[in-house]
Amino acid sequence: MQASMALRREWASAASVVPTTRGNRVTVHGEALGILEQMKRTVRLWNSARQDSISVHGLQHFEFDTLQALVDAGPAGRLSPSQLAEKLVMSPAAITGRLDSLEQSGLLERQRVPGDRRRILVELTPAGRQAWQTVTRDVKRFDEEITGLLESRRA
Repeated sequence: MQASMALRREWASAASVVPTTRGNRVTVHGEALGILEQMKRTVRLWNSARQDSISVHGLQHFEFDTLQALVDAGPAGRLSPSQLAEKLVMSPAAITGRLDSLEQSGLLERQRVPGDRRRILVELTPAGRQAWQTVTRDVKRFDEEITGLLESRRA
């Protein structure tokens, strides 16, 4: 992965973060800013690499997060659109568009609740569960690689 190599370079350069000095005194503020800047770059690279590991499967990270929320709902894997919006910290209007897109892709479906025509539950389709499993496997591999990089830096 290109992003993994970028992370390796970024972490290698972390050792070269030089605190600012005034005369013979080290300015803690400058050192802290250098560390924070290093962390920001690392998080940006990590997010980019993680998105790459998701997008090779034709999904955006927010779509994967939606599938994940349904899997997290338990064995039935069903949530109402408002429950899903709450879990994903989204407005009800925004979740509607996301659900429309994922439903058109065949990854989830909306089902009316028997006996209550007003209620709708969202659930993964078999294709949605398969997509989630495939992406999860790749994301887990990526996370393990990054964890290994972090562990090697600590050693």
